[in-house]
Amino acid sequence: MGTNDTIKALSSPAARHGAILRTIWQGVEALVSRVSAIMIKRRSRLHLLDLTEEQLRDIGVNRREARLEGHRPFWD
Repeated sequence: MGTNDTIKALSSPAARHGAILRTIWQGVEALVSRVSAIMIKRRSRLHLLDLTEEQLRDIGVNRREARLEGHRPFWD
């Protein structure tokens, strides 16, 4: 489909409506994906605060590092 065909195809109200809905849906999907990633990161950071000294040693993290990471804000 060439540029002129695309312009003609989007000239109908139904096509424009569909294009707008697709754009909105892509934005919603991106937002949900970002919020999900933030929630996973936050849970992982909070979990660090509950680990024992032995568990922290196993993953190569000391208590201070775990506290610093665990208390970082969710947006960071």
